[in-house]
Amino acid sequence: MRSGDRAKVCYPIAGKPAILHLLHALKQAEITKHVIVVGKHAQQVMETVSPEYPDVIYAFQREQLGTGHAARVGMKVLQQFSFSGRVLVIAGDKVIKRDPLMRLISRFEEESPDLAFLVGDKAWEPTAGRIVYSLENEPIASIEKFDSGRSRLLAAFFANTDRGAVMEAERALSLAGQFIGPNRKIKLAIGELYTMLQNGQPLTRDLLQKYFSAEDRLITLAPGHQITGAEVEKSRYVNLSVYLFKADALYQSLKQISSKNAQGEEYLTDVISILHQQQRRVLAVKAESADEVMSFNTPEELQRIEERMAPPRATLQTTDNPRTFVQKISDWQKVLSRNGRVEKWLGQLFGRPESSRQKNVELLRLCLEKFKEHYGDRPAL
Repeated sequence: MRSGDRAKVCYPIAGKPAILHLLHALKQAEITKHVIVVGKHAQQVMETVSPEYPDVIYAFQREQLGTGHAARVGMKVLQQFSFSGRVLVIAGDKVIKRDPLMRLISRFEEESPDLAFLVGDKAWEPTAGRIVYSLENEPIASIEKFDSGRSRLLAAFFANTDRGAVMEAERALSLAGQFIGPNRKIKLAIGELYTMLQNGQPLTRDLLQKYFSAEDRLITLAPGHQITGAEVEKSRYVNLSVYLFKADALYQSLKQISSKNAQGEEYLTDVISILHQQQRRVLAVKAESADEVMSFNTPEELQRIEERMAPPRATLQTTDNPRTFVQKISDWQKVLSRNGRVEKWLGQLFGRPESSRQKNVELLRLCLEKFKEHYGDRPAL
């Protein structure tokens, strides 16, 4: 979503800005102290958030240098307050439910890791970072799909130019599209080589090695530990970008993040491998469904989230014995007195807020009382 006049977190979902959905979920999980990192659209974000959350602290990120840099900007605010407790770090382009947050907090309290973070099935978020696990099934790294794709592309380029083989430019660009995506990302991934291919120059080993070495096919997890993009793609799980840190682990790991990657950005995801190398405890907590944590980066993804958030439509059911629904007024009054069932049904039927549903229940109760006063406790449908 590359709108120049609106912050991504301010796009509406079900009639409310996305960031307010996020803050509401945090409030439900009893997370009430917030530092929001803002940039180009700072005023718009503050005008959206402050009326409902006036106690939020804002930290200004002058340059958009990546998620790790944004986290470091927010970290400086916490350090100024000498904060030493738990820190939840979450991307603003998330719509999250209360339950996964509560499970994350519960596991953190039970096991006391330095970092706990949410993961999900790759099918739920195909573009999210891939989680790499050790032989002991511990999370040791999160690799961005872009970096994994670049590794696989370069491996394919080297394989297809072996022993004097030549790869036509059209075929090379087609492979790049499969592994990387749109042209702007391909250009970022392979730089000047992209221009050469666009100009129709066939790919040879000599041309390839003018820009890349065989080492560039590999992804470095730690000094002396490298893997291929193909190995990364074997992972079943992806990073949902919801992190719960001990403050000191956050402060120390953010100091070591660098921009030495395919996109030249500071990735917050690097904290996983950094903490693992420091032999600190890192815990992955799996979300239970795709609806628990949802990300958006396109209008189509926003639309899908809206559809998932919509209340289920009530359906009419037929019966072979319609007299089942004929009851005395006193019986209908008992139905209304049952804890929350009618309110829940009204919510499913109309999607109204809780206060409106309660008002409707009171109106129904009053109607039943008046009917009974005038006509007695007779059966009614």
